[in-house]
Amino acid sequence: VIRLLPRETYDNVLAIHGGGAYYSFARKTHEYGYGSDIELQRGGLSVGFAGADYGFIVDLDNIPLANVTQQMREIKFLVDYRPPPMLADIRKEQTKSREYQTDSGMFSSRVLAMLGHTYVLRSIDFETSDVLIAFSIGRRDVDGSLIIFWKLLANYEKPTIVRDKIEN
Repeated sequence: VIRLLPRETYDNVLAIHGGGAYYSFARKTHEYGYGSDIELQRGGLSVGFAGADYGFIVDLDNIPLANVTQQMREIKFLVDYRPPPMLADIRKEQTKSREYQTDSGMFSSRVLAMLGHTYVLRSIDFETSDVLIAFSIGRRDVDGSLIIFWKLLANYEKPTIVRDKIEN
Protein backbone atom coordinates (compact mmCIF):
# COMPACT_ATOMS: atom_id res chain seq x y z
CA VAL A 1 0.00 0.00 0.00
CA ILE A 2 1.28 3.46 -0.89
CA ARG A 3 0.00 7.03 -0.76
CA LEU A 4 0.58 9.35 -3.70
CA LEU A 5 0.36 13.07 -3.06
CA PRO A 6 -0.79 15.45 -5.81
CA ARG A 7 2.26 17.09 -7.37
CA GLU A 8 0.54 20.47 -7.79
CA THR A 9 -0.11 20.61 -4.03
CA TYR A 10 3.05 19.24 -2.41
CA ASP A 11 5.98 19.64 -4.85
CA ASN A 12 8.47 22.16 -3.42
CA VAL A 13 6.55 22.07 -0.11
CA LEU A 14 7.80 18.78 1.31
CA ALA A 15 11.46 17.95 1.78
CA ILE A 16 11.26 14.89 -0.50
CA HIS A 17 12.15 15.60 -4.14
CA GLY A 18 8.88 15.39 -6.11
CA GLY A 19 6.66 16.12 -3.10
CA GLY A 20 5.46 12.53 -2.69
CA ALA A 21 3.79 12.56 -6.12
CA TYR A 22 6.08 9.85 -7.53
CA TYR A 23 6.76 6.24 -6.64
CA SER A 24 9.25 3.62 -7.76
CA PHE A 25 7.81 0.13 -7.43
CA ALA A 26 11.24 -1.34 -8.17
CA ARG A 27 13.05 0.69 -5.48
CA LYS A 28 10.04 1.20 -3.16
CA THR A 29 10.60 4.92 -2.70
CA HIS A 30 8.75 8.17 -3.33
CA GLU A 31 11.99 10.05 -4.07
CA TYR A 32 11.84 11.40 -7.64
CA GLY A 33 14.78 11.05 -9.99
CA TYR A 34 15.90 7.47 -9.49
CA GLY A 35 13.59 5.48 -11.73
CA SER A 36 10.12 6.65 -10.73
CA ASP A 37 7.32 4.51 -12.19
CA ILE A 38 4.16 6.52 -11.46
CA GLU A 39 3.14 10.12 -10.88
CA LEU A 40 -0.05 11.75 -9.57
CA GLN A 41 -0.73 15.19 -11.04
CA ARG A 42 -3.97 17.10 -11.69
CA GLY A 43 -6.16 14.04 -11.07
CA GLY A 44 -4.22 11.85 -13.48
CA LEU A 45 -1.69 9.06 -13.22
CA SER A 46 1.23 8.94 -15.62
CA VAL A 47 4.34 6.91 -16.41
CA GLY A 48 7.61 7.85 -18.16
CA PHE A 49 9.12 11.12 -16.94
CA ALA A 50 12.77 11.56 -17.82
CA GLY A 51 15.28 10.76 -20.51
CA ALA A 52 14.27 7.81 -22.66
CA ASP A 53 11.97 6.28 -20.00
CA TYR A 54 8.39 5.52 -20.98
CA GLY A 55 5.54 3.16 -20.25
CA PHE A 56 1.89 2.33 -20.56
CA ILE A 57 -1.16 2.29 -18.29
CA VAL A 58 -4.52 0.66 -18.92
CA ASP A 59 -7.69 1.14 -16.87
CA LEU A 60 -9.40 -2.20 -16.15
CA ASP A 61 -12.39 -0.43 -14.56
CA ASN A 62 -13.61 -2.20 -11.40
CA ILE A 63 -11.95 -5.63 -11.81
CA PRO A 64 -10.76 -6.71 -8.34
CA LEU A 65 -6.98 -6.39 -7.91
CA ALA A 66 -6.82 -10.01 -6.74
CA ASN A 67 -8.22 -11.14 -10.13
CA VAL A 68 -5.53 -9.42 -12.22
CA THR A 69 -3.02 -11.90 -13.65
CA GLN A 70 -0.55 -12.00 -16.51
CA GLN A 71 -2.93 -14.33 -18.35
CA MET A 72 -5.60 -11.65 -18.88
CA ARG A 73 -6.14 -10.92 -22.58
CA GLU A 74 -6.66 -7.21 -21.75
CA ILE A 75 -3.01 -6.88 -20.76
CA LYS A 76 -1.36 -9.35 -23.16
CA PHE A 77 0.35 -6.46 -24.94
CA LEU A 78 1.91 -5.24 -21.69
CA VAL A 79 3.04 -8.73 -20.68
CA ASP A 80 4.65 -9.51 -24.06
CA TYR A 81 6.05 -6.05 -24.89
CA ARG A 82 9.82 -5.82 -25.36
CA PRO A 83 11.43 -2.38 -25.48
CA PRO A 84 13.77 -1.78 -28.40
CA PRO A 85 17.48 -1.33 -27.63
CA MET A 86 18.36 1.36 -30.21
CA LEU A 87 17.90 4.95 -29.06
CA ALA A 88 16.17 6.06 -32.28
CA ASP A 89 13.61 3.24 -31.92
CA ILE A 90 13.18 3.97 -28.21
CA ARG A 91 12.31 7.60 -29.03
CA LYS A 92 9.66 6.41 -31.52
CA GLU A 93 8.13 4.08 -28.93
CA GLN A 94 8.26 6.86 -26.35
CA THR A 95 6.20 9.10 -28.64
CA LYS A 96 3.75 6.29 -29.49
CA SER A 97 3.25 5.46 -25.79
CA ARG A 98 1.00 8.51 -25.38
CA GLU A 99 -1.71 6.62 -27.33
CA TYR A 100 -0.62 3.14 -28.36
CA GLN A 101 -3.30 1.21 -30.27
CA THR A 102 -2.91 -2.58 -30.19
CA ASP A 103 -5.03 -5.68 -30.85
CA SER A 104 -5.59 -5.78 -27.07
CA GLY A 105 -6.89 -2.20 -26.99
CA MET A 106 -5.60 1.30 -26.34
CA PHE A 107 -2.72 1.86 -23.94
CA SER A 108 -1.43 5.28 -22.93
CA SER A 109 1.09 6.98 -20.71
CA ARG A 110 -1.59 8.90 -18.75
CA VAL A 111 -5.02 8.01 -17.35
CA LEU A 112 -7.57 9.64 -15.11
CA ALA A 113 -7.28 8.44 -11.50
CA MET A 114 -10.68 6.91 -10.70
CA LEU A 115 -11.60 5.75 -7.21
CA GLY A 116 -12.29 2.01 -7.15
CA HIS A 117 -10.65 1.37 -10.53
CA THR A 118 -7.89 -1.13 -11.13
CA TYR A 119 -5.02 -0.40 -13.51
CA VAL A 120 -2.04 -2.19 -14.99
CA LEU A 121 1.16 -0.24 -15.54
CA ARG A 122 4.29 -1.21 -17.49
CA SER A 123 7.14 1.13 -16.59
CA ILE A 124 10.37 0.98 -18.59
CA ASP A 125 13.19 2.89 -16.90
CA PHE A 126 16.35 2.37 -18.93
CA GLU A 127 19.41 1.23 -17.01
CA THR A 128 17.18 0.94 -13.88
CA SER A 129 14.13 -1.35 -14.10
CA ASP A 130 11.24 -2.71 -16.17
CA VAL A 131 8.18 -3.67 -14.13
CA LEU A 132 4.59 -4.74 -14.70
CA ILE A 133 2.36 -3.62 -11.82
CA ALA A 134 -1.34 -4.02 -11.08
CA PHE A 135 -2.85 -1.48 -8.70
CA SER A 136 -6.17 -0.15 -7.53
CA ILE A 137 -7.20 3.15 -5.99
CA GLY A 138 -8.73 2.43 -2.62
CA ARG A 139 -9.24 5.96 -1.31
CA ARG A 140 -9.01 9.61 -2.33
CA ASP A 141 -8.50 12.05 0.55
CA VAL A 142 -9.69 15.68 0.71
CA ASP A 143 -6.23 16.95 -0.31
CA GLY A 144 -6.39 14.85 -3.51
CA SER A 145 -3.91 12.23 -2.31
CA LEU A 146 -4.56 8.60 -3.21
CA ILE A 147 -4.22 5.38 -1.27
CA ILE A 148 -3.10 2.73 -3.76
CA PHE A 149 -2.99 -1.02 -3.31
CA TRP A 150 -0.55 -2.72 -5.66
CA LYS A 151 1.08 -5.98 -6.62
CA LEU A 152 3.99 -6.92 -8.85
CA LEU A 153 2.99 -8.98 -11.87
CA ALA A 154 6.42 -9.20 -13.52
CA ASN A 155 9.92 -7.90 -13.14
CA TYR A 156 11.68 -7.89 -16.52
CA GLU A 157 15.38 -7.72 -17.31
CA LYS A 158 16.79 -4.22 -16.83
CA PRO A 159 16.57 -2.48 -20.24
CA THR A 160 19.68 -0.92 -21.74
CA ILE A 161 20.19 1.62 -24.50
CA VAL A 162 22.39 1.03 -27.53
CA ARG A 163 23.47 4.48 -28.61
CA ASP A 164 23.15 5.19 -32.33
CA LYS A 165 26.42 5.98 -34.08
CA ILE A 166 26.65 9.44 -35.57
CA GLU A 167 27.82 9.33 -39.18
CA ASN A 168 30.39 11.93 -40.26
